[in-house]
Amino acid sequence: MSVAYNIDNASSIFTFARTLLTQMLTKNNGVLTNSDIKNLQKIVNKYVRFGKRRWYFFLYNMSEEQYINKSVGMSTIIFDNLLSFHYSIDITSKSSNTLDKIISNNSPDSQVVKLCKMILRSISFHIKNVGGDTIPSENKIVFGNSGSSDIILIFFKNEFNKTRILIMGVKSIKNIDKQGPVGLQGPVGLQGPVGLQGPVGLQGPVGLQGPVGLQGPIGLQGPVGLQGPVGLQGPVGLQGPVGLPADILKKVQTSTSQIIFEIGPTKERYNGSGFFYYDSIEDLKQGYYVTAAHCVMQIIGGMFYKISKAFIINPLNNTWLSVDIRNIHIDGVADVAVIKTGIDFINDKDCCLKINTKPVNAGDICYLVGNPGGIDEDSISFGCVRDPNYSDPDSYQITESILITSPGIGGNSGGPVLTANGDVMAIYTFGQQDVECFGGGSNQNVLRSVLPILKNNDNKNTKLYIGISWFVPSAFTMSLYYNSNNSFHTNGVVINRIYPNSPFMNILRVNDLLLKCDIIDSNNLVAETIEFGNKNNQKTPGTLLYYPIGTVIVIYFIRSVELLRNIVVLQTTYADVPNIYDSPLQIGIKSESETLRGNRLTNKCNQLLK
Repeated sequence: MSVAYNIDNASSIFTFARTLLTQMLTKNNGVLTNSDIKNLQKIVNKYVRFGKRRWYFFLYNMSEEQYINKSVGMSTIIFDNLLSFHYSIDITSKSSNTLDKIISNNSPDSQVVKLCKMILRSISFHIKNVGGDTIPSENKIVFGNSGSSDIILIFFKNEFNKTRILIMGVKSIKNIDKQGPVGLQGPVGLQGPVGLQGPVGLQGPVGLQGPVGLQGPIGLQGPVGLQGPVGLQGPVGLQGPVGLPADILKKVQTSTSQIIFEIGPTKERYNGSGFFYYDSIEDLKQGYYVTAAHCVMQIIGGMFYKISKAFIINPLNNTWLSVDIRNIHIDGVADVAVIKTGIDFINDKDCCLKINTKPVNAGDICYLVGNPGGIDEDSISFGCVRDPNYSDPDSYQITESILITSPGIGGNSGGPVLTANGDVMAIYTFGQQDVECFGGGSNQNVLRSVLPILKNNDNKNTKLYIGISWFVPSAFTMSLYYNSNNSFHTNGVVINRIYPNSPFMNILRVNDLLLKCDIIDSNNLVAETIEFGNKNNQKTPGTLLYYPIGTVIVIYFIRSVELLRNIVVLQTTYADVPNIYDSPLQIGIKSESETLRGNRLTNKCNQLLK
């Protein structure tokens, strides 16, 4: 905005000022701040010139409370930034500092007196012509006449939502005719602030259509449609298995042989089953025959007896072969025995079986081969695996075992339990009394641990002795070990006897609930945790038998309702206890074989009547 304006009278100045005020009020939604008022005065007061006179523009800002106080006209007047007079007055006392007081105390010709009279006349004019002490509506402009000057009262709202009165005036200072010649024009002032933004222009024409946007996300799936017509019948599926393939069947029948033996002081005679096995080519030269331990030894009257005579069939020439008693090696608690027959199978390895190395799962197909009842050599029964890691709930069979559905009776003892590929997953040694479809024996994990040793010696020097018996409790019994019996863990076996030389002696007590153990490695770290019981992923405590001598474990057990733990070092072996402790289905001593439900397991050799 330039310094000088082509304005020819006072009303033109007011028109110009009102235009600026209107723009400010519109922009600020009817609010006018003190800063806006000062800016307005600065904009107009640029020595606005017209005709032969020069005018100055002044503003005064006062509150509505001041305006309506008719007793003195105004109770408080503050002259803010009267730039045209370069003077400011603050009147705060209505008794001594009223406008009348100012007028009487100053020279009649002073600018202050003239200004005060001008304001009084303007206010009187408004009160007379507009009416009483009525406050005009917001943003209403009222004109007045002060004689030698023109006055405008403007009512507005400030930033604090208070109604304010703006007094605008134009005052003539000098007559140009009496003034000397106009001096040279001063330098151009600084550029004023940018004016208010003009109104928005008309909308232009619609632009060209943009490219197609990206595809939106896939919508929700609609409801299922009506079922279509039945399709054509598909091709016939592959035929399921029909039993063992001919080559595997021949191998199984050739490698399985019955054993006939006599045992005990009365030389009673029995028959059982067994199989030839190998791990290496060297094994083929020795002709190792695997059978159940109870087919070569028994505990009778608390005495340990080994067989006195036995015969097996040589599959190479189908002849009976007498067994050398000195070449029999036994793991009694696993109920496994190995006989070195001396038959050379180096050129006939199909007459020997191998131990399975693949995982076995519940539901897997299995085959039981043996001589049930002594009436059917190389008989095969079909079934499935009930449990590949069976834990006997009464601890008669303490090693890791398998439980199968394949039928088996007396005479099947020592026979192999086979996979569909003809590999050995377990040895069959026990079954439920009077039930033929709930049997099993030590599983492939135990066989892989004991057979390499039994080829040449008994494993009493390497097999750990734990010396405890136990049973798996029912939920009712187990709930007694927990303060809150609404929910509790399933793992745990109840100790019902601790035998002499047991590493758990003076640590566990009868009726303790043995929960689990941690296997500690050489770095004192937990290498493995074993939960005890017969539920999924739980194992028999007898799984510890085949860990190395000196194995350190941390056991966790509950006594009454108190959870305890202790460190146990497993270093006692079966070489440190009598032979009768290392026997099948005995829990150490035959007279101790009765627990809560009685001995419901029996071995599966068959007594001969002739």
